[in-house]
Amino acid sequence: MPGWKKTVLRSIRIPEELEEIIAKDAEAKGLSVNALVASILTKYSQWDRYADKFGLVTITRVGLRSMIEGLG
Repeated sequence: MPGWKKTVLRSIRIPEELEEIIAKDAEAKGLSVNALVASILTKYSQWDRYADKFGLVTITRVGLRSMIEGLG
């Protein structure tokens, strides 16, 4: 099918508590656990690994707004 990417089957071990959190969040978002994990790994591959390399930090919009307002 057009637009579909080839996938691979990967088995990983994670702490039970982490699995419970991921399952709960996936259900709340209406996603499968697989889809949520894929989105987490996509974010890592597209942003987090570069942010770490360059020493960048992620902050919320509210945090950024507070910092800017504090400068004025």
